[in-house]
Amino acid sequence: MPNESSQTLNYQVFIEPSFQHWLSALDLATVHGLNQSSPIYPLNDFTIYRKSRISQTTSYQVKSLLNLPLALNIVPADLALNLVLPRASNPRLYEYGQSLRKTYNDDNVLIQDVLKKFNQEDYRYTLRPPALINNSLEQFYFETQAGFCEHYASSFTFLMRAAGIPARLVLGYLGGEYNQSGNYYSVYQRDAHAWSEVWLKGKGWVRIDPTAAVNPERVEQGFSVQLFQEQQSLNNKLFSFDGITSSQLFQFLRLQMDMIDYQWTKWVIGYSYNKQRSLLNELFSQQHYVKSAAVIASSLMLTFFLLWLVNRRGSAISTETIWSLHYQQALKYLLKLDIIKPKGMSLYEFQQIVALKHPDLAVTFGAFVEQFSLLQYQHLTKQEQQLAIDKLTLQLKSLKTCCKRLPAKLKS
Repeated sequence: MPNESSQTLNYQVFIEPSFQHWLSALDLATVHGLNQSSPIYPLNDFTIYRKSRISQTTSYQVKSLLNLPLALNIVPADLALNLVLPRASNPRLYEYGQSLRKTYNDDNVLIQDVLKKFNQEDYRYTLRPPALINNSLEQFYFETQAGFCEHYASSFTFLMRAAGIPARLVLGYLGGEYNQSGNYYSVYQRDAHAWSEVWLKGKGWVRIDPTAAVNPERVEQGFSVQLFQEQQSLNNKLFSFDGITSSQLFQFLRLQMDMIDYQWTKWVIGYSYNKQRSLLNELFSQQHYVKSAAVIASSLMLTFFLLWLVNRRGSAISTETIWSLHYQQALKYLLKLDIIKPKGMSLYEFQQIVALKHPDLAVTFGAFVEQFSLLQYQHLTKQEQQLAIDKLTLQLKSLKTCCKRLPAKLKS
């Protein structure tokens, strides 16, 4: 039962058609006020289920108790269910989980050991992982060590169960975009995420995100030389979308359009048919039709003019990608010296290889790596960021000069 110390949050959710039965909410949620006739049910695992599939935009009211423990007391049947494992599928990983149990009596220490392994060993996050045989978790855990959230959450959950800790895989969303004008959050499909929950005595179900344990230096950004070249070529064209989408003005307009869409959705779902018809008749009656059409046409013309203006003033590549461009250019310089960065290798490991092969590049490339890492992983003010970009640009020029001189030295 909820206690007095529980932090309560009341909010409304608009969900687009997913053709699934599940509704989204923050833990621990109770839902009411569904506008459709289809009933909804809270399940034992604290998810919310709708009887019919969500085939149209749906609105519902949610009350969430944010800091309420989940299932402090759990029946033995539920504990047993969250310990079930198909042993034959990943025997090596199962044996490793058993060895962890023999090593650690404390569940918390055991969990931290697994997370420490993700952080300190060569695990990397990538949306393009190598193919696994039969979707093998142990192949990911012991060999490829490259994957996205589902890989980390699945292998972690398997290990926990093998070690005798009740665990389950959870799918949902992480983060969202706040719209200040409308005072709401937009959660997109790109925010989809997978994590784990473990049951600990005295705490109930505790959320663990194994993906977050991966060292940020081993998170692939997904940029490629070809992509950056395409962006550069677009900047030379009359209508450069790169310059437009990277500008603050465009982001402002996008959020404003999103807010209008939100208000429209809220109106369509919240208003009855008679209210909608009455308002439409008022807006588009004969006396208001010309005015309404003029407002719509003027708005469209203003939007295209602002987009054109943004393109004229900001066709250069966004500063958010300049250091990534410089990084790719640096790799091209090194490639001419037959120095290739292997996939999965951290930048600092690659820096050591460069220093071993060409000691003359050690200082120059080391300074470049340090400045690039500052831009890539640190939160900087605009002034600090621009200063760091200027330094990185100078270091790239120095690296280019050093690389040009090296072949002549090597031949002599």
